[in-house]
Amino acid sequence: MSRAYGWTDKGDAVVEDEATVIRMMATWLLEGGSLRGLTEHLKSEGIATAGDKTWQTVTIKRALTNPRMIGKKKSGDKLVDAEIPPILQTRTYNRLCKLLLDPERAKFTGGRTQVALLGGGIARCGGCGRALYSSASTGRAAVYTCSTRSGECPATVSVQAELLDADVTERVLARLSSPKLRAALTKSINQLGSRDEAEARIEDLQARYTALGEDFADGLIERETMRAGTDKVRANIAAIELKMKQQEVLDDLPEPTPSAIVEWWEQAGPRQRHDVVSILLDHVTVKPTDRRGPGGLDDERIEYVWKK
Repeated sequence: MSRAYGWTDKGDAVVEDEATVIRMMATWLLEGGSLRGLTEHLKSEGIATAGDKTWQTVTIKRALTNPRMIGKKKSGDKLVDAEIPPILQTRTYNRLCKLLLDPERAKFTGGRTQVALLGGGIARCGGCGRALYSSASTGRAAVYTCSTRSGECPATVSVQAELLDADVTERVLARLSSPKLRAALTKSINQLGSRDEAEARIEDLQARYTALGEDFADGLIERETMRAGTDKVRANIAAIELKMKQQEVLDDLPEPTPSAIVEWWEQAGPRQRHDVVSILLDHVTVKPTDRRGPGGLDDERIEYVWKK
């Protein structure tokens, strides 16, 4: 796993060159510079993250608002001393948090921060198999529900989002906290080799995909052969892209201990949490029920399919 940018692997000493970059980032933003402009500047200067990746706006925001910047860590609702040397002054850190975590900034994101934990097809309807979508209205709890506008769903499936999210979160954090599972996942990812090698494999598969279409057009293969071949190529590309995504997400996670994982999760944003869930959970199906009224989550309605 990648170390925290600005500190040594053990976190007991500051890496001065990186600390200088962090202080530059803080100055850039506090003097009116934009996050997007900062990412472009870092890219042009060849400055990468500790995991040798390109800095993104969300990565910068998360790094600069992490209490470790002032040698602290979260304990409940309070900040307590951590065994890590500070890089920023407390006043600078507080100004950054006020700037970057200001709710007013969310008004200009076009709703992009509203990311459902199980959005994007992770939650599925047990009646028709379609994706459930997150729906909320004033005065009512948010739910995951199936759209029945098409009239094709045999059942109206709905479940309280808070309950399902909590159940998924508990299961996901348990998996992330397991050294054995993390080691197995890392081993599977490492079989791909470097990112350049993985991208080269995808490029080769895409060329094969194009060749299949050309062979069918030239009458060299039958339709059934083309379909079988293209389905396999698509599956292989999807598998490589998943491993690349898993590597990207895992690089941002702390060591697999329950306390570290929970702390990271509490500090993570909606998009980060969704990305973590998406690399582990293929989908969760919510089955129809006749049960009505308040109550907890009915385990018999929920079916998990985890990625391998």
